[in-house]
Amino acid sequence: TGPAAIFWSGAMQARGDWRLQATLHLFNPGGRAEGFGVFFGGDDLAGAKQRYGYALLRRDGKALLKVRDGATTRTVRDWTASPAVPVWAGTGANASVKYPLVVEARGDRVTLSVGGTKVLDAPRSELPTDGQVGLRVNHALNLHVESFKLVPLGKS
Repeated sequence: TGPAAIFWSGAMQARGDWRLQATLHLFNPGGRAEGFGVFFGGDDLAGAKQRYGYALLRRDGKALLKVRDGATTRTVRDWTASPAVPVWAGTGANASVKYPLVVEARGDRVTLSVGGTKVLDAPRSELPTDGQVGLRVNHALNLHVESFKLVPLGKS
């Protein structure tokens, strides 16, 4: 990517309880500690009043939950280190690190897990959850998307 961007398909809308699964591979980020991950609860994505919640990971083993509302953002859970978030320590142009992440909105909680381990969570009331889902990639990152899947869940 060049500038930060979001990517989505109009067909992927989350409602109620759901699980968003993505497996991303980060290639050599140089010295940059830019975030990458998923967004959810998206509305007016191409407009000036875009709104969505997002979960990002970074090469340094940290994770974040945040909300974008128009031109402003609000931190729900600040960058937090977790042993579940891989640290990029590859060498060479073709080295990559795999990041299997899951965001789940179930009942009154939103949870971010990496590799099956819960990393962050927050009350559902702090994040938009119903709406468009997709990928969010910050500045100048080289990512490969292995998988991206939205799974509706039964009521909790």
